[in-house]
Amino acid sequence: MGRQKDPGECQRYQQATRNLKQTVVAYEDYEKAVQAFEEDKLQQAAVLVEKAIGAEPRESLFYGLRARVYLKEGKTKLALADLDKAVSLNPDYWQHYLVRGPIRETLGNTDNAIADLRKSVALLPTVEAYYSLGNLSLANNRREQAIDYFREAWDPQSEIGIEAGKIVARLDLEENPDDYLDAFVYRDGDRNIVIEVQNNAELPVQVLEVKLQKMEDFKFETYERYDIRETLVSRDSLSLATPVGPVKGKKMYKYRARVSVARVAE
Repeated sequence: MGRQKDPGECQRYQQATRNLKQTVVAYEDYEKAVQAFEEDKLQQAAVLVEKAIGAEPRESLFYGLRARVYLKEGKTKLALADLDKAVSLNPDYWQHYLVRGPIRETLGNTDNAIADLRKSVALLPTVEAYYSLGNLSLANNRREQAIDYFREAWDPQSEIGIEAGKIVARLDLEENPDDYLDAFVYRDGDRNIVIEVQNNAELPVQVLEVKLQKMEDFKFETYERYDIRETLVSRDSLSLATPVGPVKGKKMYKYRARVSVARVAE
């Protein structure tokens, strides 16, 4: 004789099945809402994310997305409330802190804004978080800290990363030109040394002085100094012929060059 079905067990199974279906639909609505948001269809995104939250109110991603919709609509306080909820549901997701930090800054809560952005970076380093931290550091007169953050944000592959590179160059290039300008040595056809300088900064730079160094007693000392007035746009290079030579190939390791004086040419 087979086991009789427990009515309560059947009811629990049916409820679990319904809940699972609701959850699947909720995530489908969320994905559609993300797409609508990315296409700037805010009303459609808002409707879809509301449906997702109604079906699955314990998912932090849904509140995070609704917060971003609110931000686009200028509803700052509603966005902040949703982000607080998102963080409470999932305190280990980086994006909630990344979005909440700048909101807290606009509301004058600078310390908590910094804490949010640092938490975001600790969970997942992003250009956006480092850039925001750089701006906050500048606003608080922490120049060296700002330089460090903008260096981390510097990325020639993204718009905000390029802007970070421009800011850090304005702040730091004159003090540390060889961090932004590479200098290489090679030989020409007569085996004389040529110095090539490349501008890696995101801004045009005027190169003013280049030093040729030579190794003596196992350390590099200035061997020649060249005053020039050459402006290089970003990623451009120049070649500087020198009278040093002829140098044998096996002796080239004794020479190196560096840009010692330069300034942003804006």
